[in-house]
Amino acid sequence: MHRRAPFPRLLLNNVSCMRNAQQILRHVNVSLHDGGALVLTGANGSGKTTFLRMLAGFSRPSAGQILWNGHDIQQSAIFHQYKLQLNWLSLKDAINDKFTVLNNVQWFEVLENKEGKAMAAVELMGLGRLANEKPRMLSMAPFPRLLLNNVSCMRNAQQILRHVNVSLHDGGALVLTGANGSGKTTFLRMLAGFSRPSAGQILWNGHDIQQSAVFHQYKLQLNWLSLKDAINDKFTVLNNVQWFEVLENKEGKAMAAVELMGLGRLANEKPRMLSMGQRKRLQLARLLAIDRPIWLLDEPSVALDEEGVKLLEYIIAEHRKHGGIVIVATHLPIEIEDSMVLKLPPRFPRRMTHVDMLDRADMS
Repeated sequence: MHRRAPFPRLLLNNVSCMRNAQQILRHVNVSLHDGGALVLTGANGSGKTTFLRMLAGFSRPSAGQILWNGHDIQQSAIFHQYKLQLNWLSLKDAINDKFTVLNNVQWFEVLENKEGKAMAAVELMGLGRLANEKPRMLSMAPFPRLLLNNVSCMRNAQQILRHVNVSLHDGGALVLTGANGSGKTTFLRMLAGFSRPSAGQILWNGHDIQQSAVFHQYKLQLNWLSLKDAINDKFTVLNNVQWFEVLENKEGKAMAAVELMGLGRLANEKPRMLSMGQRKRLQLARLLAIDRPIWLLDEPSVALDEEGVKLLEYIIAEHRKHGGIVIVATHLPIEIEDSMVLKLPPRFPRRMTHVDMLDRADMS
């Protein structure tokens, strides 16, 4: 005799889901047995919470059925039983600041006619020593230093980014990759506040950088390195770094920065004596001397030799250790530990090369 497979505990049968007259799911079929798990992923606004609310029975599918033990959860008698199986955790924490930490858990035990597990649960979550404190004493997750909230970006009437959400805390790093012309520099310029997003917001410490008063403070946090090196060939190598210190009302770090970047013996030479790689090192020395917290680096490894790239990776790592944020646009590999990577799609279809034509000829 063949054993029948157990019926799924939860079954989505050809389910579709709408939000704001837009379809966010279409003809989804999922079966979950005891011990199963389902992970929903997607950008902000893609409908993850809407989908969970539908599973909780707060809204109906636009098509299909959600079955619990083989019964449609939209049936009144079924839903009454089904909702007692659910534990709902949302961004609204439903914590009562008048209760203690322990009381907040015990209160839900009382509602469930259960008791005895509250203290063990609080201790397991590392809150045992705070059990008798009020929740207002609990720390909140730090707000991101830099937050891209549903940001879109246009260039030459073409969209190069759409609905991007990125949060960067102190010590964070973001690497922008993509082909030439994909919009990496445009993206950096938008982060620097030189241009506006076509949609969404860029927030620094929770404030929109496009607000005049905020931008005045924000721009003082930025160190910008671009392909235009802004090196004055009438100054010496050292003077080029010291000049930026003067503009910042700072002094004393210029020579150490020049030496760290391997230019110590050239400190009193004019920049016209430098190779392209050495000029790039001089730009990096300025970053170190000015010492602002947010680095925006446009192709920082271009023209650097292998030793220069290692130095670049080192100063980025050190900057992050001290809480600095680094955002790098590059088409060359740079080793940046635990960095987020955002790959920009090409703006135009790639033209067929002679190699492509030869490959096609070989295939035929």
